[in-house]
Amino acid sequence: MKLMTIGIAVCLSDGALLIADGLVVVPPTKNYSRARAVSTDLRKITRIGSTLAAIKIGIEIGTEHALSMINRSALDIATSVEDIVTEIERCSLAGWEHLLSKLGSDDDPTNEHLRVIFLVGGYIRASPMGGLILATLYRPEGHCAPLVKTTRNKLIVIGGEDQDAQELFRNYAQREYDQLSRAQLASNGSGIRNYFVNAMISAGVRTINEVSVSDPLIGGTIRYTIIRRGFPITEGTCT
Repeated sequence: MKLMTIGIAVCLSDGALLIADGLVVVPPTKNYSRARAVSTDLRKITRIGSTLAAIKIGIEIGTEHALSMINRSALDIATSVEDIVTEIERCSLAGWEHLLSKLGSDDDPTNEHLRVIFLVGGYIRASPMGGLILATLYRPEGHCAPLVKTTRNKLIVIGGEDQDAQELFRNYAQREYDQLSRAQLASNGSGIRNYFVNAMISAGVRTINEVSVSDPLIGGTIRYTIIRRGFPITEGTCT
């Protein structure tokens, strides 16, 4: 089974920024003690609606099944954060149950890598203001309550827990932000990749690169997706 590893989501005042690595590995099993990389360039960020995108994290067979179950029309006509959460939770559960049904004799059902997680970001079309990010988590320890954040600058990092990737990103983001001048901060609203968004992308790249040094499950091509009200969805690749 193929494992997808780390994602970062930042809530913007008018949408969200999603960042993910591109490494895919076969995690250790009973017969293989080491992880084996099968791709370094996977696109883990997927559009799931006209104003939303998701980072898929965990075992690919589960996340792909979950994505196939998403009702994109329901997301496009959602009128509340609860509507979005309900739909993503429904699909995540379907993906998790599908994954469990596909476990083989060589798979450990208690393996910490056995999980189906989505990081979702964007905005609600029917809502006039604000962005949102949310995370749904299904894993052997049990289903975690969805994480939802709708306040600008709030963030969620999934993956790299042993390296405290969330705190790493928070620190790098603060350093990048502190380097911005007053003039740059004043122009934050102009352009899809404004100074603030660029600072967050740089912080994400630095975080993933640092974590990848000690974690063989993280690395490869780093991609981002920017979803902001009034702008086209923008995707890019970083090094």
